[in-house]
Amino acid sequence: MARTSVKRVPSLPTAPCSLGTRHAGRVRRPPVHGQADESTLLNLAGVCFGMIRQHTNIHVGPLPLSERTPYHHVYHPSTCTQPVEIYLGILSWVMATARTFVGSPLVSRAKDVHEMFISGSLTLVNPLPAPTLRSAAQNAWLSLRFDVPELEVSAVSGQDNRAYMHYQTPKTSDEANAWPERTAMFEHGKESLDSESLRENILLKKGENNDPAFLLVYSKLTGDEVVTDFHVMLNLDHQITDGIGARILLGKYLSLLVSSLLKTRVFSSDDWKHSGENLSPPWISILNQDQVTSGPEYGETVAWNKKVLLERMKTNPGLPLLPNPKTPSVQKTKHITLSSSTTTLLLQRIKTDISPTSNITHFAHASLVLALLRSQPPSTYTTVPETFYSSCWLNGRRYLNHQRLEKNYVPICMSFSPIIFHDLQNLVLEKNAGKEEVKRKLVESTRIASGGYEKLKARKSVLPEFVALAEDLGRKMLL
Repeated sequence: MARTSVKRVPSLPTAPCSLGTRHAGRVRRPPVHGQADESTLLNLAGVCFGMIRQHTNIHVGPLPLSERTPYHHVYHPSTCTQPVEIYLGILSWVMATARTFVGSPLVSRAKDVHEMFISGSLTLVNPLPAPTLRSAAQNAWLSLRFDVPELEVSAVSGQDNRAYMHYQTPKTSDEANAWPERTAMFEHGKESLDSESLRENILLKKGENNDPAFLLVYSKLTGDEVVTDFHVMLNLDHQITDGIGARILLGKYLSLLVSSLLKTRVFSSDDWKHSGENLSPPWISILNQDQVTSGPEYGETVAWNKKVLLERMKTNPGLPLLPNPKTPSVQKTKHITLSSSTTTLLLQRIKTDISPTSNITHFAHASLVLALLRSQPPSTYTTVPETFYSSCWLNGRRYLNHQRLEKNYVPICMSFSPIIFHDLQNLVLEKNAGKEEVKRKLVESTRIASGGYEKLKARKSVLPEFVALAEDLGRKMLL
């Protein structure tokens, strides 16, 4: 593997979930008022990743400087004759959780283990006919595909039998237009849908389709078949982006939707032939002077990763994406939306009551572990596990220009380093556990998670040890 430089790309960042609004590569947090209630900590025991509620005014047209805040995205299209406002109500994301590699051999494209969803509920100030909104939404989706070609990559095996992310440049406009026809879904009804219903709809409708990106636009129609309120949900594969990247992709899509409502964006076949140039440059260091690529210690780490991932993690409990009639589950995934100010206060309490090095990601990670242990306590297992190996993935991509115009190859480079929770019996919550007991174990498990993340950050070599295993898994998934 060649040495690459570190370069961050705002469009597809990789970072832990953080609070506030991400804007131009920076995190800006709203002012803090008051103190977080202790019940806020306790009520999050079943949350996988915190969902942030934001109110974002998207204006087409200039805003006075005094009104430009981190929550405003300003556009100045030359064709704009009057301001058009779209109010983004609830913005949230859900990291779908399921069993990781529950058995072997690996099934092809086990997408339920790395699905991500992000949704937005929007209100149009000026209602639109349903066909007009659908046309603009589809054009915006195609525009996003052009600007972010990673949405159309797929995992393939190259001539060297290694797994690659493959991008195929469309040769014609018709070939490019087939993508939104295949991956965009439009529905309407008389009632609004929550995030859970949208998620179920998109999973059921796409079926066995393995595209890494899908769009669902659900419109709430009035009696005269016009749209005032509608929902947008993106379903993304973790191999092409991460949680923060999904949030930014939704923001970019909404920006393109505003533009498409004003003017349809048209792409020629020649435009598509050069779309590969929009692939992101490297944004993570693959190798540095401290990386270990061979030797006894390297081999031991590869073997340990394989044992953890393919054997020990089989005993971990998990949450299904959709209920299975053949194996009904008592588990249920709830989606909780928090205000931006509440999440900021929550982070403040985490750093005060738990540890200055802890953050919302560590807290959510620990909360999920406690919730899983409560739903499936170790006492219910045939073989009682003493340790819970909670996966922590580091995604990296290295973009290479191929000699042929039609292709660009992206090696799949992922690092796996589990966050380990020892002595599970000590973390199990009884069904009738009180607030103080829940808080005590939540604090304890969060400190364990924080310690695991700190050890991961301190490692000088985090990627190469997993390359051999990732390539082996990639080959199996392509079978």
